[in-house]
Amino acid sequence: NRYVTEPIAKRFGVDGLIATDLEIVDDCYTGKVSGIPNFQGGKVRNLALWLAANGGLLNMENSVFYSDSFNDIPLMEVAARAVAVDPDDTLRKVALERGWEIITLR
Repeated sequence: NRYVTEPIAKRFGVDGLIATDLEIVDDCYTGKVSGIPNFQGGKVRNLALWLAANGGLLNMENSVFYSDSFNDIPLMEVAARAVAVDPDDTLRKVALERGWEIITLR
């Protein structure tokens, strides 16, 4: 979520951040999500919104997406290149079926 990731992104000089936004009412977090959760298929929708909001100059044509989780399969499907990194069992199975690269960092 943005509450956790935004300070990290700023610290590393990241200009663009796509994250789940938390609902705030009367300056208090409600425990609910605001907008589309940045999870599974929501990552693809949020990425499309971010790309459109940034003038359409960027696209997925030369993109590479790395993940270790089956939760990221929807985003891996739209990336030009998908790489499974020490994947969970479900992602490993899908990566093998689709011919995606599998690497280990261990």
